Amino acid sequence: MLEQIKQTADFIEKTVNFKPQVGIILGTGLGGLVKEIESHYVLPYEQIPNFPLSTVEGHSGKLIFGKLGGKNVVAMQGRFHYYEGYDMKQVTFPVRVMKYLGIEKLFVSNASGGVNPNFEIGDLMILNDHVNLFPTNPLIGKNYPELGPRFPDMSEPYDNHLIALAKEIANRNGIKVQVGSYAGVSGPCLETPAEYRYVRNIGADAVGMSTVPEVIVGRHMGIPCFAISIITDMGVDGRIVKVTHEDVQRVAEKAEPKMTLIMKEWLVKFKLMRSFALKLNFIVVVILFSTTYNICAQNDSIDPYVQSPEAANAAEKEAKSKKQQQNNEEFAKKLRYGGSFGAFFGQQTYIELSPKVGYQFKKKLVAGLGFNYIYFSMKDYGQKFVTHIYGPTVFAQYALISGLFAYGEFNAYNVATYNPLPPYDQKRIWIGSAPLGIGYYSGGEIGGVYLSILYDLINDPASPYYNGGMPILLRVGLLF
Repeated sequence: MLEQIKQTADFIEKTVNFKPQVGIILGTGLGGLVKEIESHYVLPYEQIPNFPLSTVEGHSGKLIFGKLGGKNVVAMQGRFHYYEGYDMKQVTFPVRVMKYLGIEKLFVSNASGGVNPNFEIGDLMILNDHVNLFPTNPLIGKNYPELGPRFPDMSEPYDNHLIALAKEIANRNGIKVQVGSYAGVSGPCLETPAEYRYVRNIGADAVGMSTVPEVIVGRHMGIPCFAISIITDMGVDGRIVKVTHEDVQRVAEKAEPKMTLIMKEWLVKFKLMRSFALKLNFIVVVILFSTTYNICAQNDSIDPYVQSPEAANAAEKEAKSKKQQQNNEEFAKKLRYGGSFGAFFGQQTYIELSPKVGYQFKKKLVAGLGFNYIYFSMKDYGQKFVTHIYGPTVFAQYALISGLFAYGEFNAYNVATYNPLPPYDQKRIWIGSAPLGIGYYSGGEIGGVYLSILYDLINDPASPYYNGGMPILLRVGLLF
């Protein structure tokens, strides 16, 4: 399977010459979103090596490469289903390929039947969980460490941050959205009344024939996932009516513009927030995005009954090397670089340089190390006074709500002190500074302003930020 994934990804890269950042899978009747994509290249499935072919009405069968909401996307106009006769590895094969093409997020849509009595036909439901009722799982069989861990964590199948962002967009645009759990079933029959009741009783709010396998594979590969269902029919006692595939398509097509609007703004907002994070890195104000990747020991990477000992050893070394490379790549993704720079010149010259490197330990937490250097000179009565202040820093930042963050740091400063009596000698000492507080950022893609209020728990008089005994530090700045 690995070779097929690489072969397909290589073919697409050479053919399209386009690097997508977000993967999109469009469900029944929802292919209209591609009209909003500034198309770069259209690649029919039949031209792609190892790709299945879509056999369902309403699924066109094309990969669309282009821009949506300012982001590079690859959209599947038509997905594959288990009921078409494909196995789960074939159904989810495109997700594997999109990951190898470089996607960072996966957006999935579907048409589904509502089993929550509070839902209405035409509602949008943002998925926050799912129940796998398919007779199998796409991860059954040999596990490849290059693709993901043997036992992937599914405590957050759908990214909570992306869910919150979509809800905010829907609310701002007056779009009614539901949030709930999706049950994935094999199909192709639509559910009986008893099956609808069963699905509801096990905790689901909607039921459909897709999405779950793709999300499982996405999470296996460490891709944050987001999914929307359009409720095309109701499976609630007293509201169940005869439904055809054509009925499902019509309802989906009617509701699709609302989903498209959310998706476009979701991408725009995501772009701004990523840019925002990069800009804020320069003052150690980081908005956090993360993927999780878990490594479990693999015991089945080598089959001694198939390979010679020499080949097995070589394969094992290659697997370990790739695993190490993947670990290194995942580590690098969580590094945050930044710091601050300040200067003014005149009778007094002040130059401050504070590079920092942080690591994203959790979704909202960044902590790391840095180094402070301050040059200060002053001319007074024909004499020039010069001093250098330097030392390490440890910092941590936690994102609270949109734009608001908690921040704390500890600085060790090596400073010069002067003896006011003969022999007027200079002595260097170490002092500490421990500012702690909150901050707020307001701005957009091209820049903005930040304000932070910090309380220095040490407030040493020898600190370069000592302010006459006042331990409060106010930091205001422009970002661009």
